Amino acid sequence: MAEYALSGREYAPPRRSTKSARRAEGSSGTKAALAAGLVGILLSALGLVLYPLTELRRFELTGSTRVSAGELALMAGVAPGTHIFDIDPGRMAALAAAHPLLESVEVRARFPDTLSFSVRERTAVAVLYARSSDGRQRAHCVDRHGVVFAQADHLAVNAALPVLSGIEVTGLSYGMSLGDELTPLLESLGDLADSEPALAGALSELRLVARPDAPPEVIIYPANYRLPVRARADLDAELVKSMLLILDVVETGGFGPSIRELDLRSDTYVFRTKEAVSG
Repeated sequence: MAEYALSGREYAPPRRSTKSARRAEGSSGTKAALAAGLVGILLSALGLVLYPLTELRRFELTGSTRVSAGELALMAGVAPGTHIFDIDPGRMAALAAAHPLLESVEVRARFPDTLSFSVRERTAVAVLYARSSDGRQRAHCVDRHGVVFAQADHLAVNAALPVLSGIEVTGLSYGMSLGDELTPLLESLGDLADSEPALAGALSELRLVARPDAPPEVIIYPANYRLPVRARADLDAELVKSMLLILDVVETGGFGPSIRELDLRSDTYVFRTKEAVSG
């Protein structure tokens, strides 16, 4: 019987020619380009359909009863034909926050055609008498940041708000600030009104007294006592409670006629007496 043996020679599979490989790669690249182009066409068509639907037509507002959503949209720079893809919410919020009645504004866009404003209104902590644009002396609202923001009789403000005096205001305009020097007083007054409204209501007038190279002091005119009180320009509940207690003792004890002023600028209270006048 004949025997056959396979030699140890290896046989490699036939190679494709370089030309064939390049033809296959070119075909794959063409297909990918065609697919990408088709996707681009579809997206463009979809954009043409959806873009008109994204024109801002609805404006929503939360947190305010004094301004309207349309008014804020105008202040935010929303022009006819503005689309949701064209807006900058941060810039719009900054523009709308220039409204004197508003303390803060947040703007959000909601697809496809809605712009939403969330605002916080200013709250009056005191009133300031100054001449309005018509030349008349009127009461104007001041918030805890020292911003004059509205005529008092145009808003339903608390009639018991203290009057802020000792300040000369020229060229009054709503949205103007009274300056950083008054911030500690007005912020503390706002905190007092939030935590102890009855104590805040016991203050009738706060008269600012300027001092060279030093923060101003305040003279408090209580609502139910005749004796003025000189204090630091940073009120708190304990200070006002102490003031009212001392004033009550002075009034009920009959010491009021001989005392000119109560000084509470330090931890120890001081009575300043009236000078005797000879006949």
